[in-house]
Amino acid sequence: MALTVFIVDDNRTFLAAAQDALATLAGVSVVGYAVNGRDALTQIEVLKPDMVLLDIGLPDISGIAVGMQLRKWAQPPLILLVSLHDDAGYLTIQKEIGALGFVDKTNFVTDLLPLLETLIDHPTRGTHK
Repeated sequence: MALTVFIVDDNRTFLAAAQDALATLAGVSVVGYAVNGRDALTQIEVLKPDMVLLDIGLPDISGIAVGMQLRKWAQPPLILLVSLHDDAGYLTIQKEIGALGFVDKTNFVTDLLPLLETLIDHPTRGTHK
């Protein structure tokens, strides 16, 4: 069973790079993407991915607000925060929204791909509240 992933990021270059990187992993399927928080919430509700890669800085509502909304769902997807800016405060935010972790976009491939490989056969959707 594939680990389904939804990407939320307003940077189209990163979106394309993330999709390309995730395509290299057998057992991972990108089911969609959004460039803003409102569209993300709508699509995630319909598509029900196992995991959401969530940019913290979005143009309409913050990734933090999106994560807080997702956390309230009965079966929330796993959340992994991403940002171009590494900030010590992201650890606190990560805990507040129940995210698996934070990945700096500059280290995306080296940090994210090994994590996803461990989740492919054992996603823990809905257990990270």
